[in-house]
Amino acid sequence: MQLLLTPMFADYDILLACGLLIFWCGYWLVHLSAICYGKYKLYRKPKPELSTPSLVCLEHGVPKNNNKQYPGVSILKPLVGVDPNLFVNLSSYFQMEYPMYEVLICVVDPNDPAAMVANRLLDMYPSVDARLFLGGSQVGVNPKINNVHAAYQAAKYSLILISDSSIKSINTLI
Repeated sequence: MQLLLTPMFADYDILLACGLLIFWCGYWLVHLSAICYGKYKLYRKPKPELSTPSLVCLEHGVPKNNNKQYPGVSILKPLVGVDPNLFVNLSSYFQMEYPMYEVLICVVDPNDPAAMVANRLLDMYPSVDARLFLGGSQVGVNPKINNVHAAYQAAKYSLILISDSSIKSINTLI
């Protein structure tokens, strides 16, 4: 026995096939647009906020745009010993493009070679507000906290950034 399709059923089959094809294409269009949007959001370059030359003068720390008030930041650098990148890592904090910051370098032992590197940087960048703290205070069991305690007490600004000696900064970090 042979089943014959009437023209009425044939129209529904074509309509159903077209509907499924449109749904399938729309389904993939949503997926492709989500992938493109995700790639756009993840791989775009961020817009620089403070690193533009219009905000910072060539002289360190003098903002061109006086309409904005930037909070001051105290950067605490605990040092113990010298590694091959210490000079480069420390000097990156002296080259910040931010109007109000200070660098507070902390060394426990005055005979530590890191103190000589810090003094050299203080001489190289006299326009940067930076100080060297020698010796620590016993305030707890953590030696790093003991090292930075005096600098923390002497910090000018309420925002504190504690960064290890092995960290190199970019000039737009803050």
